Amino acid sequence: PAESTAAFVVRNDSVTLSGFSVLAANAMPYGVLSSSAFITVSSVNVDSGGMIAVAGMSLSSWTTLSASSVTAQSSHGLLLTGTGSLVANSTFSSQGAAFSGVRLDGASTNTLAGIVAEGGDGEGLLLRGGGWNTLRDVIANSQRFKPGLSLASSLSNTVISGLFQSAQSTAAALVSSHFNSFTGSTMTAADAGASAFWSSSSSNNVVSGAAFTNTAGHGALIQGGSSNRIESGRITSNGAGFVGLWILAASSVTVTGSTV
Repeated sequence: PAESTAAFVVRNDSVTLSGFSVLAANAMPYGVLSSSAFITVSSVNVDSGGMIAVAGMSLSSWTTLSASSVTAQSSHGLLLTGTGSLVANSTFSSQGAAFSGVRLDGASTNTLAGIVAEGGDGEGLLLRGGGWNTLRDVIANSQRFKPGLSLASSLSNTVISGLFQSAQSTAAALVSSHFNSFTGSTMTAADAGASAFWSSSSSNNVVSGAAFTNTAGHGALIQGGSSNRIESGRITSNGAGFVGLWILAASSVTVTGSTV
């Protein structure tokens, strides 16, 4: 109905939502909004129709979300806060310039597994604040101006077997983010003004077994920060006048067993 907060609002713990679609016909902030814990969401599909302003789904702590999708035109696809949630085997898309396919906002100890997160003008997947999250088999991409994956002031996250892409920006970016680990991930960019991997003012991060490729610009840029490591990586730049790995005003960087 008109002037609703969301199509579904959950304010009680231990609720299950399953097997329905939300097709927004009136302006509202959310498609599905839960501020409660121990919620199970499965086979729920949200299409914002350009009518949802904040997030197709907004979920809090100790929630399990699976086999679902969100298509958002002018909001985040999924906004996750709180701790201890699992998001698996689902797809989230946002076309809004200031929005992400998936945004973790101050969220910690969550697991994202087998999801696809796509941004139009925004990030595919943004972790802002928080930490100790696990990303496994995640695909995150941005169609235009933001990173596929962005960590901003986020600590001690673990990324395993991810695929990160951006057409006009950095594939994966760490900004003021520390003690994160990447294992077996692929980062692909196609922009002369960016790098496939960018670490800015970030320290004590480890990237192992990764492939960094930029068809137009730098392969990887480590800018500022200290004690970062690249292990067993393959770093490639195919852009004329650019380099595979650029270390700029950073200290104690270690690169071992890698091809540049």
